[in-house]
Amino acid sequence: MMNSVNLVIRHWRMLALTLVLLTLMAIALAPFCNWLFQCGCDWPWNGLADHCNAFIPDSPQKCPWCVDYHERSSLHSLERSFGVARQTVSSSAKVL
Repeated sequence: MMNSVNLVIRHWRMLALTLVLLTLMAIALAPFCNWLFQCGCDWPWNGLADHCNAFIPDSPQKCPWCVDYHERSSLHSLERSFGVARQTVSSSAKVL
């Protein structure tokens, strides 16, 4: 009985650790992108890819991660989630 409880606890700890690491990676991905490509990507609470050169039509260089990411839409939902949360918080602040 005790072995099965320990096994369940160990699995929950691994799941929690995995979720924490994935969250930290998702938060740090855009600043790392900016560090690599000087593209304008920023922390999620500062606009994420709002200032990325991939979205500036006249930009001579395009951020390869953001161009690829919008084509694949793998992280597009993350950007939308942070954008919706940011808009919700800012509109709530205006009401107060």
